[in-house]
Order: sequence, then structure tokens, then C-alpha cells
Amino acid sequence: MAEQQFKASLSQSQGRNSWCVIFRHPLRKDGQGRTGVRVRRGLGTKDLAEAERLKSEMNALLSNSAWWTPAARESAEHLYDPRIVSAFYDSFIPVEYDFWGLRERIIPLPTPDDGYTRVLLVGTTGAGKTTVVRQLLGTDPIKERFPSTSAAKTTICDLEVVLAEGAFQAVVTFLPKDRIQMYV
Repeated sequence: MAEQQFKASLSQSQGRNSWCVIFRHPLRKDGQGRTGVRVRRGLGTKDLAEAERLKSEMNALLSNSAWWTPAARESAEHLYDPRIVSAFYDSFIPVEYDFWGLRERIIPLPTPDDGYTRVLLVGTTGAGKTTVVRQLLGTDPIKERFPSTSAAKTTICDLEVVLAEGAFQAVVTFLPKDRIQMYV
């Protein structure tokens, strides 16, 4: 069976003057796990000649599998238009998220200057770390059951608890879909 050829094409949406490039990404998978997810990216130009030049650059990337690694991005940035490099590599490499920074922006943790001390609970599974947290929080193990405990390792994520007066606040972050797909 012949190897699949990847080609870019141009498109102009109805009612719009700017051009888009459409291509099947040689490494990204669709919802069913098939390689070649369809990508449509605006080129930010109304000029057909410029759009054709950009399409040719995309076809050069698509025709050479040596470009199909995250490490090749830096070299591609020296040879190809930034719009083409972005269209090919952006969704291919998972975005870095600063989960701690997000939490800090929403609920800043008190510091020693605020009269707080930080404590890290470390121990093997079943050592009683969550039970200690329950005691510090004062939650009822029968009625509230927070944080949850079981033999199935329920509290394996990082958990920050601030004991303070006032209304309860929480920030929960989850891994983004692209990061989970990369791990799988």
C-alpha cells in the first residue's frame, strides 16, 4: 500500500475575503484515533498570490517527514513563514500550563509574613495523610467524608489546604485534553 500523501489547499469562506489553508496533519489523530486530522487555519491575507506561496510552504512541510517532529520547529521558523509554522506546529505540541500560577492568581496562598506556616505531608499509601488533613479541617468522617478516602488511592493529586476564617474557596485544575492524549 502506498504511503499517504498530505497536501494543503486554499479556501475562502463565503462572505470573507481572507484566505485559509486546509490540510490533514500527518501526526495528529482525529476523534476515532485515525491519523490525518483536518486543520483549517486563516492566513491573514486577501492576496491570492501570497496565499498560494504560503500553501506551497505548507506543502513543503507536509511532503518531508523530517519536519514532523517538535525538534524541527526551530529550523522551520528560519525557512518558512510564521503563519505556516504556527499552523503546523501549534496544535501538534501540547501547550504548557502554569497550574500553580493559575491558582495563585485566583486564590493567593498566605505566606509566613501573613502568619501562616506551610506543611508538606509525605508518606506511603495508607499512612494516614488524608486522615490528618480531615482532623485539621475538622470534617466529620461519617457525614462529610472530605477529603475522600478509600483503598483505591483517592487522594493522589497535589492538594493545598489553607485553614482560615471566612467563606470556603476552591480552585480545581485538570489536565488539558492534548496533554492527556500525549501521555496516552
